Parts: sequence; structure tokens; C-alpha cells
Amino acid sequence: LDKIKFYSQDSMFQLSVDEFVLHHNNVIFNNVEYGPTPQNHSGKGLIFTAPSLQLNNVDLEDLLRQRLKASEAVLYQPGITLLRKSKKKSKAQSAADSTIKMPAFYQTLHGLSELIMVNTFRIIDGNVNLTSTGKSPVTLRLKNVNTDILLHNFFLSDSLVDIKHAMPNLHIREMSVESDKGDVKVSNYVFDGKLRHNKAEKLLASLSNGTRMTGRQIYWEVFDWD
Repeated sequence: LDKIKFYSQDSMFQLSVDEFVLHHNNVIFNNVEYGPTPQNHSGKGLIFTAPSLQLNNVDLEDLLRQRLKASEAVLYQPGITLLRKSKKKSKAQSAADSTIKMPAFYQTLHGLSELIMVNTFRIIDGNVNLTSTGKSPVTLRLKNVNTDILLHNFFLSDSLVDIKHAMPNLHIREMSVESDKGDVKVSNYVFDGKLRHNKAEKLLASLSNGTRMTGRQIYWEVFDWD
């Protein structure tokens, strides 16, 4: 089938595909785009494009009703962006908003869970871009992200601790944070969500005052996203 769209329950987000192919109990979507619908004027949310999205062990009855329900989803080489609408605020608020707020990031993903109902969501070789505007803009870039997300646990999590446990593994080949205060680059970051163990092959930090710090073969047991 060609050119089809799936909508979230509130019709604020949509998943568009050029075509999809049925192979046994699996469905392969080609040229996938996820983002807000024309009715969505919030100016914020998660968007991504990907050459392919595969649903394994799909429920064909639900598929005929334009509902995507399966045991696993595999998203290949997505480009993921988090949109945030700029607002005029006081200086104090602007300074506070210059950081990327992780709780707000996770909340934007709930629309996706309404569209794709799976136990496990796997991302292969994804690229992520997050930008927070304000007095001191911050840009986060992740390259070659590979992770398994336990979606049911992920979206029903009431705390960031629960969210971490819903990501049993995460590997990022390159990670960078850029701001007017300095830049930080990390290579080959690996996170074990069950044990909360972390390691990175290399770290380079360059601050605006000229300070430079480097580290190799870094390991720590708790990564506090809070």
C-alpha cells in the first residue's frame, strides 16, 4: 500500500509512510516521517524521519483499523529532533530555560506511544539534535545512537529513575554539548540501564575561559540525569 498516515488519539501527531510491505507477521514501512499534524500549533514535540521502520509480530486486525500494535518496533537510521517553541520571558526565566529539560523531553514522547503500541522499541544508528534557546543556548547532538527502549515501562514511568531502568542498554558513538560557556565531546558512550553502569572511551571539555580537560577510558556507576 502507498501513501498512508496514522494518527495519535488526539490527532495532534501523525506517522506518514510512503509504503508498507507485509512479510509473514512483520510489517516494513519505508520513508517514515513522524511529527505534528497541521492542527497542532504547540510548536513543540518530537519529530523524526527514517528510511525504514519494521514492526515484528504485528496484529493484522489492528493494522486494518490503522492501529499499530506489535511485539517490537525497529527504527533504522532515524534523524530525531526535539522542537521547542520560544517564548518571551523574564531574564531569570530565560536563564533557567537555557538548559535542556529532560523531563519535558520524555513527556513529548507520549504521542508516539499512542501511535506505536509495542513492548520494545529499538533504534539503530540514529542521530539526535536537541536545542534549547534562551540567554545561553545549549545544543546537544548525538550520533550513531543504538538503544532498546521498553516502551510500556518508559511511558508509564513516574520518575527519571524508572525511565533509566526502561532503557536496558544505550550506545552513542559521538555525543557533544555546545554552549557559549563551553563545549563537551564524548566518544563511545555506553550505558547499562539495569545496573546503571556507564563508560566512555574519551572525553574532551573546552570551557570559554580557556580551560581544557581530557579523559580516556572513563567509568562510573551512577549517571544522574536529574
